[in-house]
Amino acid sequence: MKFNIIGQMDMNHTISKQSRKSLPYFCSQMLMGGAVALLVFLSGCASQPLEVDARSQADLSMVVDRKDTDKLFIVDCLLPAQVRRMGSAMTFLAPRQALKTSALACEIRGGEYVAYNRADFATALKVWMTQAETGDPEAQNYVGEIYERGLGVVPDFAAAAIWYERAAKQGYSKAQLNLGYLYEKGLGVELNIAKAMNLYREASGLPEDVEFVSSIEMSAKNEQISALQNEVDQLSIEQKELKQQLEASQIQAASASRQQQQLEKELISLRDELEVLAQKDATSELTIKLQQDIALREKSLATQRKIIAKLGQQALKFKAQLSDLSEKQFQMAAAPTIELYDPLLRLTRGVPTVRMRSISSSQEVSGRVNAPAGIKSFLVNQQPVTVDDIGVFSTDIEVTSKERAISLVVTDRHERTATLDFFIKKAETGKSDGAVNAQQLSGKGISFGRYHALIIGNNDYVSLPKLKTAENDALEIEQVLREKYGFSTTLLLNADRHQIVSALYSYKERLTEDDNLLVYYAGHGELDRINDRGYWLPVDAELDNPVNWISNVSVTDMLNTMAAKHIMVVADSCYSGSMTSTSVARVDASIPAGLQEKWLKLMAKSRSRTVLTSGGLQPVLDSGGGDNSVFAQAFLSALKHQDGLIQGYALYREVTTEVQQRAAQYGVNQVPEYAPIKHAGHETGQFFLVSDG
Repeated sequence: MKFNIIGQMDMNHTISKQSRKSLPYFCSQMLMGGAVALLVFLSGCASQPLEVDARSQADLSMVVDRKDTDKLFIVDCLLPAQVRRMGSAMTFLAPRQALKTSALACEIRGGEYVAYNRADFATALKVWMTQAETGDPEAQNYVGEIYERGLGVVPDFAAAAIWYERAAKQGYSKAQLNLGYLYEKGLGVELNIAKAMNLYREASGLPEDVEFVSSIEMSAKNEQISALQNEVDQLSIEQKELKQQLEASQIQAASASRQQQQLEKELISLRDELEVLAQKDATSELTIKLQQDIALREKSLATQRKIIAKLGQQALKFKAQLSDLSEKQFQMAAAPTIELYDPLLRLTRGVPTVRMRSISSSQEVSGRVNAPAGIKSFLVNQQPVTVDDIGVFSTDIEVTSKERAISLVVTDRHERTATLDFFIKKAETGKSDGAVNAQQLSGKGISFGRYHALIIGNNDYVSLPKLKTAENDALEIEQVLREKYGFSTTLLLNADRHQIVSALYSYKERLTEDDNLLVYYAGHGELDRINDRGYWLPVDAELDNPVNWISNVSVTDMLNTMAAKHIMVVADSCYSGSMTSTSVARVDASIPAGLQEKWLKLMAKSRSRTVLTSGGLQPVLDSGGGDNSVFAQAFLSALKHQDGLIQGYALYREVTTEVQQRAAQYGVNQVPEYAPIKHAGHETGQFFLVSDG
């Protein structure tokens, strides 16, 4: 398989412990995923140029200067109207068409766009609204995403739901997923878990004889959410007022800064003039007047500096208050949930039922409880069950009769509850339904396409603390993917912004529907909790200057426009904007072999965009796994010990168990997350890996 290294590095060099001061943690949050398998690992610099096809090479050759890197990002492009002819004499202008493409491609086609980092609510709607109003489901879905994202204004989830509904009714799977997420979370619509699950099922495209299998999350009761809605609404009003005050303070500070610069220029000019006059006559009336003028301006300058300092402190205060409000609003609005790891439950019209996999008297029930406001109690069949510091639980349930009812109930510190009920049936002696083990999936006769990986590992930061393990993580992961799983890999070690963006753009240009991509990033990350924006920080990033930061939104937009069917992002750093794992369809251990093949064929044809993150919103360990980070060590272990066909969710489960155990030894609550990436073009299904061994 092909292996590219981008940048420059000594492959045999050693890292001095004394010269590698490292930041002990880097934060991790991931995005929703997609349907073609693309594996990208971000790990550093390289010494050979990327191999790209003629079209990609031509496009990249137009972006010679690094200052033009932004032209590779995705924008909402409005193409010029086409002149069409009707008959022999009549010509007319066709409606302008909208599309998502790179700024570079939009320019080539003579389109109109607003720079990716300048676009706002109004400019984005201008591009898509006309098409949406004509009934185009893709445009309707994009309008819904614009309302949901906000783009500089408060998100309007109710308006987003209206547009998603219109597209969903036309069978547009991306809109069905987006609408399902709103119903699952109660955003802009009345919370309705059953409706959310049905929308996820519709989006999956699974036939009636293949059941949709998911971990099921049950949120707080609707009436409990309604009781807290007034408080949440009030917090939203306070947040809006604080944002307005912050903006006003920043405008005043900018004005004061301009006045200060003007005063400084005037002082320099007056002092030069005074120096000339003083040489001629130090006691003249004009000289004395000039001295008085300078004294007044110096006083004004001192006052101006105090004003700027005060405005700066005021801005910091507003930012802190906004952060506190956002956290409080999250805790108030987020009801507790229960995610079931094992057994997996199938979507049914009534109470879910699961059959035990073997003839045994007990069944392990495990999962995770999430309660942002804090867990008051967790009961299984009215008996208290221990939940660890990160919400994970596991208990054995005795099943002595043919069937036993199971009820899981969590209560948070605001007295809100979530309940999950299901039945466990004993396995029948001597009977077999042709089921196969979920860990031994057979992809025989199914083509999953070509596999590519972009691996990025950044240790040597210019302005930020250096990391210890990111380079080595990337090197080892690249080797396993290439040698065991047959990936064509591109390795970036200590990569700057231009190198990372160019590599992603190259994949966007050359991958087809027969390709899968995996992207792995290890390096510093930054999370803006106020705007729920995550950023990857290349080696040329500066902490207080975001000019070289890479927004997760920009990465998501690029994944959305890639032709690859399955894409998976693995981030040992920040990645914001994921959905819940509830929307991920996966194969259960009890599915008959014939239906399993049908399920796999459908998943292989469907677009997926998923993300596996190392630790959600919390800081994660840079070390703890020997020469690797805790997350990378667990990921490597899972890749090395798995064989055959592996689904992304199974990989996540194995990684999660090891990361939790190792991180707990250091007193750190680190829980990996796996989910589709919002607004990245996810339709259904999973990312699959196929080992050569």
